Amino acid sequence: AEKGAISITAKQGSYIVGCVNWAGAILSPIPLVYFGRKTLLFWGHLSMGVSLVVVGVFQIYEMSIPLIIALCWFITSFQFSQGPIAWMYAAEVAVDTALGLCVLALFLSLLEKAITMEFMVHSAMGPEGMFFLLGGITLVGAAFIAIYVKETKGLTDLEKKSLYTP
Repeated sequence: AEKGAISITAKQGSYIVGCVNWAGAILSPIPLVYFGRKTLLFWGHLSMGVSLVVVGVFQIYEMSIPLIIALCWFITSFQFSQGPIAWMYAAEVAVDTALGLCVLALFLSLLEKAITMEFMVHSAMGPEGMFFLLGGITLVGAAFIAIYVKETKGLTDLEKKSLYTP
């Protein structure tokens, strides 16, 4: 770092990210009172996608503090959207074996990330390329949510279970 420049260590960044993650997990039920699942999923994915692209830009310019802030932005967006809501939404709209398939898909997506993350970071695309790729995929996910996901707020259990029946 340049003389007089403010920077943080990786350990300090990990502590900050961990604390933001914890706070987001604690506070994540609050928006569910005011907004529908689809709304939270859409805006959360949009925010996550943009924040991942921003992380990639800060990675290119080696700006550690803005990068940590953008990561915290991503984590908060995740905690208020996909983190808890994907699981809730699946349980609300799916029945029996369909719910099993939804849970399997959610776990497989986590496994895929765990397996491919290190490969992407150490590949020719590097960390910034990984963030750009994941940001782009997440923005496509936001478009998918806007087009195909149906709102469940205010519906009865029967209406929720019937949303996707032919």
